[in-house]
Amino acid sequence: MLIGGIGAMYYIGMLCFIIVVPMIADRYGRKWVFQINFLIFILSTIGILLSSDLEWLYIYLFISGATIGGRSVVGINYMLEFQQAKKKNLAIFLRLMAYSTFIIIFTLIFQFGTRSYKTVVWTSLVITILCTIYILIVVPESPQYLC
Repeated sequence: MLIGGIGAMYYIGMLCFIIVVPMIADRYGRKWVFQINFLIFILSTIGILLSSDLEWLYIYLFISGATIGGRSVVGINYMLEFQQAKKKNLAIFLRLMAYSTFIIIFTLIFQFGTRSYKTVVWTSLVITILCTIYILIVVPESPQYLC
């Protein structure tokens, strides 16, 4: 396998699951699908950090990409269910700004700080774990699934 496939495996995983995961969330509830995707992402990120060869790195990147549908598509819909109608556009804007800001910060850390990709992956892992704990404890299930 070639090293060029590293980025491709992430996007192949995303392509395979971006439609399926939101459909599962619509059927069984957004909170638990969202949480399961976060947990799978945490495990795959740990796998990325600990992988010792290219084949395992490919597998973990594919799994990580597969969680995008649950973390992005389901996450945005889940967030919007708790927003007032007049504040939904602001909520989407703030979410996209936060995401873009983290990308810029990670790029600057990589460019001017350390050249180790593991620093960025560890930072992403810590943020994901904190978000997962917060959502698990504080955020309720979507109103339509509480029946």
